[in-house]
Amino acid sequence: MLIAAGLAPENLLVRDATRPGWKRELKASSGVVCDAVTALDLPAGVFPMRFTLLNEPTLAELRKQEERHAARA
Repeated sequence: MLIAAGLAPENLLVRDATRPGWKRELKASSGVVCDAVTALDLPAGVFPMRFTLLNEPTLAELRKQEERHAARA
C-alpha cells in the first residue's frame, strides 16, 4: 500500500511488532507507519504516523454494538 502511494521500496524498513528486537534501528527513521497500539510503544523521539483502518463513524457504531452486547451480558 505504501509503495502504491508513491514510497520507494528501498526507503521502507518493515518490522513486525510482535517479534523481539522490532524497535532496532527505528531511531534512524523519519517516522513509523503503525497502528494506535504500536504507536504507544515506539522509542522516544520516533514520529508515529498512525494508520487507521476504520473511520470514526464505523468505530462509533462498533462502540454502540459493544455497549448493547455488554448490557445483555
